[in-house]
This record gives sequence, C-alpha cells and structure tokens, in this order.
Amino acid sequence: AINIGNSGTDHATTIGSATGASLLTLQSGTSGITSTTVNGTYTVTSGTGTINIGVTGDHSSNFGSSSGTSQMGLSAGTLGFLVFSPSGLYNFLSTSGEFRVANGTGAINLGADAAQKVITVGNNTGTTSVAVNVGTGGTADFGTNGTAHTTTVGSTTTSATTNIQS
Repeated sequence: AINIGNSGTDHATTIGSATGASLLTLQSGTSGITSTTVNGTYTVTSGTGTINIGVTGDHSSNFGSSSGTSQMGLSAGTLGFLVFSPSGLYNFLSTSGEFRVANGTGAINLGADAAQKVITVGNNTGTTSVAVNVGTGGTADFGTNGTAHTTTVGSTTTSATTNIQS
C-alpha cells in the first residue's frame, strides 16, 4: 500500500500541479477507485475544459443519494441541459413525492420533434386522475392540428360520466 496524507492530523494534501500542460492520471484495476469526503464538499473543477464522467465502455453511472433528505442539482448555462440516450430508456422516478417540470416563462414541449411516437399521460390505476389547467392567456387544445385523426373524449363504460362545461 502507498499511503499519502493519511495521518491523524488536519492538513491539506496536494498531488500534482496546475501549471501549464500538467497532467495527473489515476488508475486502478478491477477493485476501482474510491474517493471520500466526510461531511465536506466534494468539488471537481475544470476551468473552461470539459468534465467527462463515465463516457466510454458498457457500465452504469450512479450520481447522488437516495437516502434521507438528500438532493441532487444539475445546472447549465445558456447552451441548456442535454440528456442523451441513443437507444435506451429515460426513466425519471419519484416513488412517493411530487414530480415537477418547471421552465420559468419558456414553453414545455413533450414529443415535439418530427418522429412518430405514442405519448401517454396518466394511467388507469386506482384513483389516478389527470388535470389540465390553463390561465387567462390561452386555451386547452386537444387534437386541433391540421392532420386527419380521431379525437376521443370520454369513456366506453356505461357507468362513466363525461361533462363538457362552458
């Protein structure tokens, strides 16, 4: 074992140099690399360079914690935020809390690209409900685009009620 800065006293430990084209490479075998901070902030800084985490190879990447009242924040500048899965599944899960999509004053578009797809909102489990609300600045439009299609409102069961109000 090679131990660096692991004494029982408080001190700063610096490995490497930030001068010029300096490079620091950490490597390990199949046991991996563990980096730990106890109740402190863990910071990775790269100036104007790209920070790549888990970008090559077949593997899972986990970020954040699912215990207690932990929170994970992702921030982006003027170029926005991109989540990319070339052929996989996007699975956003909130097991018992609210799932919120908020965008300030910008539009929120789901499935707005030119690819054919099915978009499902809600489910028919138990007492699930779907509410579509609009303010005084607009209308709630369903099936109003310029294509030939069927728009269905209501249920096919005899015990259901369909209310249309003005």
